[in-house]
Amino acid sequence: MVLPFRRQQLAKFIPFHDYTSETFAEAVSSFLPDDEAVSKSDVQNIIYGRRYPSANVIRAIELSLAGIPIDVLLQPSLLINRVRDLRLECES
Repeated sequence: MVLPFRRQQLAKFIPFHDYTSETFAEAVSSFLPDDEAVSKSDVQNIIYGRRYPSANVIRAIELSLAGIPIDVLLQPSLLINRVRDLRLECES
């Protein structure tokens, strides 16, 4: 699949939950190991369909937005790395 290069629904949910791109990157990174932390530019690239998020980042985004399903936030073409049974270590 090809990257969509379109604005994703995630862009609407970030300010709704009182986040900026920078604070959202920090919130997502809090659910990830240090070597997988995301930056503000990573968040912007995901929002505009320019980057495939990893399975861990997908799950961390869901957790950061109070469990909103990722299917609502991103187009299916961006979810190629999704693993349905993936659970982060922090959930164990």
